[in-house]
Amino acid sequence: MKRWFPFLLTFTAALGVCSWLYFLNGSEIDRLSGESRVSADKKSADSRMHGKAKPSAKKNGPAQDRLSASIKPTRNGIRSLFERSTKIMEMDQAELEELLAELEAKGSIRSPISGISLIAAYSRLAEINPVLAMERAVKLTGELRGIAAFATMNQWLMRDRPAALAWFAKDGDAKAKQDYVTMMSFGFGGSDPELVEQLRDSLNDPEQKQKSIMDSISALAFSDPDAALKQLEKIEDPAQREEAEARVYQGFLYRYPDKALEYALAQAPGHKARDNVRMSVVQWGEQDAGAALKWVTSQNKDVRKELFDTESNGPGWGFGKATPEQIKDAAVKLDDQGQRDKLYAAYVNSRSQSEPTQALTELSNIRDKELQTYTAASVGTQLGRNGQTNQFNTWLETAPPNDMRDATVAGYIRAVAPNNPTAAVEMLPKITNTTMRTQVTSALKTAAVEQQK
Repeated sequence: MKRWFPFLLTFTAALGVCSWLYFLNGSEIDRLSGESRVSADKKSADSRMHGKAKPSAKKNGPAQDRLSASIKPTRNGIRSLFERSTKIMEMDQAELEELLAELEAKGSIRSPISGISLIAAYSRLAEINPVLAMERAVKLTGELRGIAAFATMNQWLMRDRPAALAWFAKDGDAKAKQDYVTMMSFGFGGSDPELVEQLRDSLNDPEQKQKSIMDSISALAFSDPDAALKQLEKIEDPAQREEAEARVYQGFLYRYPDKALEYALAQAPGHKARDNVRMSVVQWGEQDAGAALKWVTSQNKDVRKELFDTESNGPGWGFGKATPEQIKDAAVKLDDQGQRDKLYAAYVNSRSQSEPTQALTELSNIRDKELQTYTAASVGTQLGRNGQTNQFNTWLETAPPNDMRDATVAGYIRAVAPNNPTAAVEMLPKITNTTMRTQVTSALKTAAVEQQK
C-alpha cells in the first residue's frame, strides 16, 4: 500500500486537473465537436451516395490490445480503470515505452481510458527513471504535455522532493514549466502552497512568474477560492489585481454564491462586484434557481429594492430553470407588487429562450401592463426566431384579444419579416390594436426600403 500511495494521490489530483482543463476549454471543445459532427455526417452521406464506405481506422495498437485483453471483463467502470492502472504500474520500461508511443500518437486524450492510461504510464516511468519521464513529457504538446508532466513531477515530488525541485529549477522548457506550475496550483494550491511557491520561484522570467500567479488564481478560483484569495497579496499591479479579484469573485460565486453575494453587498457603490450584484443573482439562478430565489426572498427591503427597483428594471431575465411553483412561492414572499412583476418578467424572458410557449402562459402573472406588453413582445420575438409557427398559431387561437396578445403578435411579425415578409404581412390583421398595427406596418415598410438599397 505504501508503494501505491503516491500514485493514488497523483491519480486523484490529475483527475481534478483534467476536469479543470475540460471546464476551461468546454466551449471550444463543443464548437469543434459540432464541426466534426457536420463534417462526419457529410462524409458519411457522400460515401452512401457513391456506394462506398471507408473502413474504420484501428483505434488501438498492440500494446493497448494486450493490456485490454489482460483485464477481466466487468461492468464496474471505476474498477476496470484501477485494474488497468495496476497492470500498467507493473510494466517494465520497454513495455511502458511501447504503450506510451501508442497513446501519444493520437496527439490528444480521446477518452477516460486513454487519459488514465497516460497518467498511470508516466507515473510508472517516473518510478523507474523520473528524469527520462520528464524529458519525454515536456517534448509533447497541448494537453498531453500538461497531464504527462503533472503525473511525472507529482510522482517524483512525493518520492524525492529535493531531487525533483532541483531538476525543475535548472532544466526543462520554460513554457512547459509555467504550464506545470499552473496545474500544480490547481491541484495543490490549497493543500500545499509552499510547494507551489517553491516551483514558482524556479521560473526565471519575471513576466512568466507574474503570469503564473494569474493562471494560478484562475485555476484556484474554481477549486479553492479561499486559497486564491491569499494569492492576491502577491499581485502588485493595480489593474492585474483588479482582474484577479474578479476571477476570485467568480470562483466564489460558482462554489459559494451566498458568500460571493455577501461580499458584493459589503462593497461601496461603484465597486465592480457591487454594481453587478443583480447579474450575480441571475447567474446563481442559472445554477440553482431554488436556492437563489430563497436567498432573494430572505433579504431585507433595502437589498430587494437594489435588486429590483433600478433603471434597468432589475434582472431582465433569470431563474429560467425554476418551476412555476418556485416562482409563485417566491413572488408571494415579495410584499411589493412591482417587484413581483419584475420577477415574473425575468422568469418569462428566460423561459422564452428555451420554452417560449410555456413562457406565454406566465405572461398573465405580470400585473403592470407596460411591463407585460414589453415582455410579451420579447416572447413573440423568440417564437419567430425559433420558427415555432405551429406553437404560436395554437396559442393564438385561444388567446383573448388584448394588448398582451397584440404585443406578442407584433414581436413575432418583426422576427419573421426579414426571412419571410409575406408571412409577416399576412399576420398583420391579427393585431387588433390599431395604433400598434400601424406602428408595425410602418416598421415593415421601412425595413423593406432599407433592404432594397
